[in-house]
Order: sequence, then structure tokens, then C-alpha cells
Amino acid sequence: MRPGEGLVLCVRGEVRRALGDWGAARSCYEKALTIFTSLGNRVDQAQVLTALGSLVLAEGALHEAGEYFEQALSLAQEQEARPLTAQALRGLGDTARLLRAFSEARARYEEALALATELGTPLEISAIHVGLGELAWAQDQRAQAQKHWAQALLLDQRLEHPARRALQQRLESLLSEDSDQTKALTGTATATLITLEERTDAASEAS
Repeated sequence: MRPGEGLVLCVRGEVRRALGDWGAARSCYEKALTIFTSLGNRVDQAQVLTALGSLVLAEGALHEAGEYFEQALSLAQEQEARPLTAQALRGLGDTARLLRAFSEARARYEEALALATELGTPLEISAIHVGLGELAWAQDQRAQAQKHWAQALLLDQRLEHPARRALQQRLESLLSEDSDQTKALTGTATATLITLEERTDAASEAS
């Protein structure tokens, strides 16, 4: 077996995942992992483990995802593969958030953000802000969530990428809702003031 075979399988896995064929994607990743493990290529092992973690996380297998991300983190740190370390930390943040372990999620995200910022990787920083936004949203911190998502959009220059477009539409919808609520509150406050003024005028006339 050669490293090239494993890399081809990784690419196939990404394609199958993008097409929604998650079973085939997982099969490709697992075969790639077997190849890289047999060759002792620990950096590529970490990368495939991160991909597997992301895949099963999307399927809702949270504890299994956490195990994959923990293995990926251990290998990435051992090999001083810092970009992969940041990705694995983000994956652990996502997993903890979905398990509603919010303090752990924040710690993982912040560790990932510090590393990604040091490395100067805009897309990874953007992805971490997406996760921090989801974390804030899960804790009913609406304004903080919007702040993180806006930052994520600024950093992600893939203007036509489906994930970016979906996030942009979500943020625009939330901002529109906030605008409507503000207008409604303003209208209610104005009506209340008018009513109070009318009552004051009536009282003055009566006296």
C-alpha cells in the first residue's frame, strides 16, 4: 500500500460526503485510515480521524465523534501538526456544545481560536466563530451569536460557498427580525406616550 492510495480515498470520501452518501464516505475514510496506520503516517491519520469525527458528528453520533477528535488531537499534538490540532480542538468544541457541556465547549473553542489566530488561518478562525456563535445561541445569547457569525462571514471569502451563503441568509434573517421588533417596540412606546399626553391634556382641561 502507498500513501497515494490513502490520499485518493480521502478525496473520494470528501466527494461522497458532499453528495450526501455518508455511508460510502465513511467507508473511504476508514480504508484510508487503515492505509495510513499501516504506513505509520501519523499526520495523515490525524487528518482522516478529524474527517471521520466531523462525519459522525453530523450523523448525531456525538460520543463516537468525540473519540475520533480526541485521537486526532493526540496525534496532531504529538506530530506538532498545529493546523490539525486547531481543527481537532474545534471538533471537540462542536461535540461538547451539542452535548450541552457549554463550559467545556467554550474552553475548546477558545484554545482552537488562539492557535488558529497565531497561525493566521482565516477559514479556520471563521469556522471557530461559527461554533462560538452556535454556542452563544444555545445559551440564548442572541447578540453575541450574531457578533460571532458576522465575524465568521468577514473572514470567509468563499462568497458562493453554500455554507457561507446559508450563514449569511441566517444572519440577515435574524437582523431583519431584530429590526421589526425594534420598530414594533418603538411604535408601542410612541402610542403609550401619545395616550399619556392626551390624558394629561384632558386632566388639565378638566381642572
